[in-house]
Amino acid sequence: MEQRYNIKINPPDISKEQIEKHMDFDALLKKHQEQPKAKEAKRVSIRPIWKVAGPAVAAALIGVAIYVGVPGNSDTGLANTTEIVPPLGDLNTDFQTHAVQVNQGKNISFGEKGKMNVPKAAFVSQDGKAVEGDVEVKFRQLNDAAAWFASGVPLEYVDEKGRKYNFSSTGMIEVFAEKDGEKVNLAPGSEIDVQWASSIKAGSTLNIPPGYDLFKLNTTTGKWEKVGKDNIKFLDKAVANKEVILAKLDREYQQQVQQLENEQQRLLVNLGSGRLPSKPVEPKSANPNKITFDLGFDTSDIPELADFQNVQWEMNGDESILNQVGAVEWSEQSRVEKVGNDGKYRIVLIGYEGERQVLDNVYPVMVGAEYDAAVAKYEEAVAEYDKVVSELQSNQSDAADKVKAEFEAKFEAAKQAYEKRKSQAQSSKESLVDRAVMNQFTIKEFGIWNCGRLAEAKQNVKVELVDANQQNLKGMAYVADLDNNSLIKYPLGTKTKISLDANHENRIWVVTTEGKLAIARPFNLNGKNVKIVLDIR
Repeated sequence: MEQRYNIKINPPDISKEQIEKHMDFDALLKKHQEQPKAKEAKRVSIRPIWKVAGPAVAAALIGVAIYVGVPGNSDTGLANTTEIVPPLGDLNTDFQTHAVQVNQGKNISFGEKGKMNVPKAAFVSQDGKAVEGDVEVKFRQLNDAAAWFASGVPLEYVDEKGRKYNFSSTGMIEVFAEKDGEKVNLAPGSEIDVQWASSIKAGSTLNIPPGYDLFKLNTTTGKWEKVGKDNIKFLDKAVANKEVILAKLDREYQQQVQQLENEQQRLLVNLGSGRLPSKPVEPKSANPNKITFDLGFDTSDIPELADFQNVQWEMNGDESILNQVGAVEWSEQSRVEKVGNDGKYRIVLIGYEGERQVLDNVYPVMVGAEYDAAVAKYEEAVAEYDKVVSELQSNQSDAADKVKAEFEAKFEAAKQAYEKRKSQAQSSKESLVDRAVMNQFTIKEFGIWNCGRLAEAKQNVKVELVDANQQNLKGMAYVADLDNNSLIKYPLGTKTKISLDANHENRIWVVTTEGKLAIARPFNLNGKNVKIVLDIR
């Protein structure tokens, strides 16, 4: 019989932004409703899963996902079988397809740091003959709760004695290859190296991740078989132990205190500087023992001299230079420059023939009525200056008190935050956090491969699932424990209660016996006889 596949070539990878902590049920439902309705979910005898097209759904619950296998129940409409039954029927899963030249091989990149190294001359036909030309390698990743739920892949591990265990997985990959539409196999001795990044829940101080095994799904028995090891490695660095964390908290607190002190000091300095007016300069009377000279300069652009006429000048230091100055005729380009705020000036003399002479440390002097007028004006200016300074200092004192009060509150808040973080660090046990890992392994045949290990799920409260009319739901319930990144499967029939971990955040949905999707309303797990209402979409 001709095989028909609905395969999308090289679909875009799912971005991290699309990965949420819960399933995009509306998108899943919309996809489901677009398909032709059937009275019951189609059952497909177990065979390579690429022949069973599952739904293309939004990524969810990235990282470790725990799946608990639950025995079948004849009342559920989903009785025990060795079949892969996609919960929502024949929805299609996207495969990536890459053309590989058999005589060259190919390094294929995909997803989050994913690589697949296909060697040359790696394929044989179903009857064992060497394959030449181009081969299409097709694969899909099943890395999250949405993909596992939609695909119908078995969710439990059964050992050789028939004991059932929970399954913790960092991700699965399904790989096969075709030549001209016909399946081909890996040649004996050929191996494909596979790696991709995902995440697990692990201690933040661990340098080596816990061991994960490599499993392959036996599509004849429907059971997972342990075939090797996942060479898993952390991609991120472990955080320091408790002592180092406490020392780091101490350093950060001291740095914060120092920053606050520096900021407070800066504000206080700004309040006390750069805002007071310049103090008036007391006029000087001409000294009869010094040479007094008048160059006739315009001093109207110097505020403290603008109101005075006949300003004369004296200088400190060697006055003999004044005899040289007096012998030269100076141009109107000559000027007076103020030096600082203590009444000192500089005279720059420029001659018509390019001469230049600078008289440093000169100061203005007054004689007669001009001096008396300058003193009166100075006394008025000093009175006004003292008044302004007094007002500013009062305002600055109030502002400084306000700054100090504000920073006292900031210092106290920083101290309390530090003591709280320190107390938490001292008393807390090492928490499990999401750690980025790289999965690495080698496959020797095509099929569905799983990087996983055995785990336990804890439930401490039982709840009843009902519809909007308070009627018990029948079908298969799925519980996503967001704290454990787990997906737990329960059949609903005569037994209608399921178990949850009340200390964790949970999401619940049900695929009814009619093939409809029911989504739980917000709920809490307080009290006895808890009923959770689900809306059927």
